[in-house]
Amino acid sequence: MIKIAICEDENNLAAVLEQCIYNTLSAYDDMKLDMDLFVSPEDFEAHADDHYDLYFLDVEFAGSDKNGLDIARRITEEKEEDDALIIFVSSHPGYSIASIHYRPFRYIVKPVTQEKTDTLFAEIFREYDRKRQFVTFNKGKGMVYVNCRNILYITNEDNRRLRVKYVDGTEDDVFYCKSKEAEAKLSPHSFFRINKGMIINLHYVESFRENVVTMRGGETDTVSRSQKKKFEEALHQFLFEQMRQG
Repeated sequence: MIKIAICEDENNLAAVLEQCIYNTLSAYDDMKLDMDLFVSPEDFEAHADDHYDLYFLDVEFAGSDKNGLDIARRITEEKEEDDALIIFVSSHPGYSIASIHYRPFRYIVKPVTQEKTDTLFAEIFREYDRKRQFVTFNKGKGMVYVNCRNILYITNEDNRRLRVKYVDGTEDDVFYCKSKEAEAKLSPHSFFRINKGMIINLHYVESFRENVVTMRGGETDTVSRSQKKKFEEALHQFLFEQMRQG
């Protein structure tokens, strides 16, 4: 289920946005959608305690002393919904600078089109993937949920099993899973396979010199020649995102 709030005072523009969203998400068979429309900041405030995953906010509202920036302020400062994404939708690109304070995910200039909406949701789903918190592994007859932020690195134990090393010193786990399967489970924004036998968590890279990665705690391994350029790009992108969020 993905829950969306649209704050737009022009009914025809709201209808276009709603239809574009429905069209985009109809391609996902398992995606359930719930959308609410609010025609003014005051209308939104009457339901402000409800939780939404995405907020599409116009900036200017006729007949109201408040605007979309006021709505964003309430979402970010009062509700403190770290996982919710704000998307401003406005005819006035000049507001984009003022909106930065509220860390919107995107600022879309009207008119809304199907192409813009398709592109937006592709980026939204990449963001969801980047924020993936847990990964599951089979162990015996059961399934184990592992917090991705606690994984320091994963290495091949043999052709069928992987060893998971934890950053907090918890005893290693060994799971029946192939390296490629684990790589597909993990967020590509946080994890990278540096060589045939090792997947590392980019959060815990201490240094990278002369093809050698040093992880938190001092353990090291070598980045293969074939992966070096991709790793440098992935690490730079990861560090840039961390700076942007900080």
